[in-house]
This record gives sequence, C-alpha cells and structure tokens, in this order.
Amino acid sequence: MEGPIWFVALFAGGFCVAGTGLVVVGLVWFSRTGRFVAGAKEADGVVVDRKDSDNPEDTGVRPVVSFETQDGGTVTFVEPISGFPPRIGRRVLVLYDPRDPRRARMRTFAKLWLFPTLLVTLGAFFLVMVLLSAAIGVFLFSAMDLR
Repeated sequence: MEGPIWFVALFAGGFCVAGTGLVVVGLVWFSRTGRFVAGAKEADGVVVDRKDSDNPEDTGVRPVVSFETQDGGTVTFVEPISGFPPRIGRRVLVLYDPRDPRRARMRTFAKLWLFPTLLVTLGAFFLVMVLLSAAIGVFLFSAMDLR
C-alpha cells in the first residue's frame, strides 16, 4: 500500500482490534456479574469505614461494608471499586455469594454494571466508526476516476 491508504488501513485496523477487544472484555464482565447476581443472596449492610487505595496513582476511596449473612454470621468487606463512597453509617444493600460470603458487592448500578456497560459502548462506537469509515472510503474510491 502506498501513501495515506496505508495509514488509514492501519488506523482502521487498530480501531477494529481495540473495539473488538473492548466489546469482548465488556461482555465477559457482564456475564461474570450476571452469574454472581443470579446466585447471590441479598442483605442489608452498613458502611463502617472508608479505605484509601493501596495504589498511589488511585485517589479514590473504597467503602468498608459490614453485613449479616442469612445464617447469622457477620462479614466485613472492602468494596473493590473505588470512587465516592457513601458516608460512614449509611445503610446499603449488599449482594453476597452464599458459599463464600466474603465475595460481596454493594448492590448499585455503578458498582455492578457501569464499567462493563462503558466498555461495550466504547467498543461498539469504535466498530461503528470503522464501518462508517470503510463505507465512506469505498464510496469515495468508487467515485474516483480511475482512467
């Protein structure tokens, strides 16, 4: 390939690979979260503390939540996704794995579904842009006088 056609093909190929990767990772994340939610038990929890991230590049704070399982045990866990945690003492809904109650998450859209939704949306956007670019390129190429 020569000139800008090579660059456009490489650019489109990169977006196609990135878009496909984002969609696949997002769908796998959706699937794992869906399986967790389907098998989880619900409990009322309370935010008992806030934990700064161990990563110095992450400025987010994660809530520490305590809840009681169906069999009466008390479990305390640190929400894996940082952000703006609820204030200490606030009641929250918790989903937990009854086989391993330490596997627990706060039941909010942002904590469960936001990131996979963003990944699939961004990946689909990349793929649509590649398809539109290819369609425009084919149209322009076919409109050129090739004599």
